[in-house]
Amino acid sequence: MRGRPDSVVFGYAVEHRLTLITRDLGFATSQDWQFANHAGIIVVRIPNEVSISTIKGIVIEAIRKIPCDRLDGLLVIVEPNRIRMR
Repeated sequence: MRGRPDSVVFGYAVEHRLTLITRDLGFATSQDWQFANHAGIIVVRIPNEVSISTIKGIVIEAIRKIPCDRLDGLLVIVEPNRIRMR
């Protein structure tokens, strides 16, 4: 869904009960999503210079640390060596 408006991407994720994993920082700063009934948003804040395989490993490790039943409605920011949840 690259290139589509955030509202379209988010609407699709909500409709299909999918956790949204994105590098789009707009999802981390927008208040529009906080009251929506969503299956979780994971924003990946890892520098572009990091290899995709390393990024995948960091994201997978972060997901393993979050109980699935807690992901609903949660905003997770994944950074190297740090995970923040709101």
